[in-house]
Formats: sequence, C-alpha cells, structure tokens
Amino acid sequence: MNFIIVSLIQKASFVISYLIKNSFSENKFLKTIIVDEAVVVDVGSNVGSFIKLILNVNKKVRIYSIEPNIELIDLQKKKFKNRKNIKFYNFAIDTKEGSRRLYLRTPASHSSFFKTHQEEKFNKIIDSAEVQTYTLEKFFDDQNINNITLLKIDIEGHDYEVFRSAKDLLLNSKIDYIKIEANQEYFEKIMTFALESNLKFLGISKSFYFKNKYNFMDIYFKNKN
Repeated sequence: MNFIIVSLIQKASFVISYLIKNSFSENKFLKTIIVDEAVVVDVGSNVGSFIKLILNVNKKVRIYSIEPNIELIDLQKKKFKNRKNIKFYNFAIDTKEGSRRLYLRTPASHSSFFKTHQEEKFNKIIDSAEVQTYTLEKFFDDQNINNITLLKIDIEGHDYEVFRSAKDLLLNSKIDYIKIEANQEYFEKIMTFALESNLKFLGISKSFYFKNKYNFMDIYFKNKN
C-alpha cells in the first residue's frame, strides 16, 4: 500500500473516531436522500430491518430486497405484504453468476458463504443450502436499473468482494450512495477501494466492539463520479 493511501486511511480513521464520539445520525442523513423517487437496493436484507428503517423515512421509495435465505424472504413478504413498492429476490449477490453453498446460522443474520465466522462465539451452523448467485451488474441489467439512490451491502464477510465488483457501476454513476458493513479483516481494504474509486466518506451508522476489540461498523459513502 503506497504512502498516499496510508495517509488517507489515517485521516479517515481520525474522522471516524471523531464521528463516533459526536454521533452521526443515520436517520437524519437518510431523510436528506430518501425522497419519493428514491431507489434502494438492499443486498443481504435479512429480516428486513433496514427496509423498515427506509419505509419509516419515506413510504413511497422503491426497494429491491435481495436475500438468499428463503425463510427470511418469506418472512419479509408477510411483514411487508401491503407494500407494493418492494420487490423480493431469493438469491445471493456475488462476484460471478452461478451457485454457492450458504451456511445457515443462528442467528440468521450471521448466515454466510463461509464455514468459519469471525463471531463464532455468538452463532452456530444449523444447516446449509445451495443458492443461486448473480452479479450486481447482471441484476441491474435484468431489472433495467439505470440509477439507484442507495446500495446497502451486508453479507457477512463477503462485503468487500461485492463492493469491488460494483466498480463499473460506481464509475458510471449508477449508484449515488453506499452503506456497507466493514469488519475488522476488511476495513482497510474497503477504505482504500473507496478512496481510490472517488467515494466520499460520510459517516458511521453503528459499530460493534467485543471485549474492547473492534468487530465491525456500517459505513456510508457518497459516489463523487
């Protein structure tokens, strides 16, 4: 990693530290970007908690919910059964099309493509299933999406790879904002890629520490391309 990137990460780390102490408000921020015409793609939508947050901000927004766990998609369909502005997709977003084995855990939010998990103390594998995979570009093409307001990525350790796979979409200004989960292993890589791709760091919506050790945080970026 060259000196400039290291320097930028250090500056970003300082800003992150400052924002954690001075409270970045996710709800207030979302109110500034989630207008009636907004489009949100939720990759790894789980039980629909983020969808509920978005709807609390604006009930007219168009939402694409992507979740490989069929039980969770069925749960969302029941939860949001009266919402015609939400589309549900039971597959996974990956760096290539095909299929992969999904390891189902309890809690369901920890399910992932990987047998090992950085938070194994808090979860256990209960089953596995073969799931279909698509790239983000393929998904955008299939749905005739030219631009979205917000892309949320929360896929348990695979976030960085999918983030990188969205580079062309970012450079072509098809995504305005990104929310991504950055765990301890991939934080620096995510920050480096964001800075190299002309994304502006905006703030952190939540962070999790265990025994005074950083585990993960959710980061917002603005696409400046």
